[in-house]
Amino acid sequence: MQKDLRRFLNYLTAERNASPYTISNYRREIAQFLMFLEADGISEWSDVTRTVLRRYLGWLNSQGYAKASIARRLSELRSFGRFLMRERIVPQNPFRAVSSPKLPKRLPSAISQPDARTLVTAPDLTTPQGLRDRAMLEVLYATGLRVSELINLQQSQVMLEDIGSKEFLPELERLWGEFYLKTHDADQAIEHTRQAITLAQTYSDPLEEAIAHRLLGQIHMASGSPQLAEEALNASLSMLDHLNNEHEIARTKLALARLGLIEKTMPRNEMQAHLKEAIETFEKLGARVDLAQAVALQQKTE
Repeated sequence: MQKDLRRFLNYLTAERNASPYTISNYRREIAQFLMFLEADGISEWSDVTRTVLRRYLGWLNSQGYAKASIARRLSELRSFGRFLMRERIVPQNPFRAVSSPKLPKRLPSAISQPDARTLVTAPDLTTPQGLRDRAMLEVLYATGLRVSELINLQQSQVMLEDIGSKEFLPELERLWGEFYLKTHDADQAIEHTRQAITLAQTYSDPLEEAIAHRLLGQIHMASGSPQLAEEALNASLSMLDHLNNEHEIARTKLALARLGLIEKTMPRNEMQAHLKEAIETFEKLGARVDLAQAVALQQKTE
């Protein structure tokens, strides 16, 4: 059975071009099922019956696995079963004998603040097109305009004299910090980012303060000051832990792992632990860009 799993993993790599992270998941979670079979005294595929599968799903449930996680494992086993049929190892897919757990139906939810931030900050501010796109996204997000209304918006229709609430100022200063980081002007980047931290404290915005601290760490990392970078990143992580913001915590752990790889500021096992936690969070939240960066960095640490 282990030999069949190895052949399946080779198939996923060579023919399906699956990502290393997908391969790792299949290897770990199908191997878990094979260990369950071994403990149950089963060594032949012909002995994998509906009763055996129901015992396995019941065991997963008793171990505290969520329904979504159980459903994913069963889906992976069904893919494995299709491969076994293709190779004529089994006459039919044994994992079709049981149904997936019924997942609760949820109403569509609005885009989260972290996802909105990711969307709005996606354009490259070092280019004129990026600055244009950023301005358009900011206006869309802040006003609720339709795209057609935005496209036809005239400068004479925009009033900037009375900006009302100033709570957006910390983020604005931080965005300038990001801009100067990308244009390799460390002094300006640090100045604006520190101003963002001060304004975030003034307007009681702990999340923006934590994100600005992370940016400050990234600026120090880019300018070759690893000790200052580590201090700023750890300060960001401490604040985010209190806020329980999973996405931003994962982003900060990714930044700490990157610093550890570049400057050797932490043991390799601690760096890998940060990356593992970050990858799990990005995968759960569907943060594909962050996930790709984390997986690429993880490969460099192996």
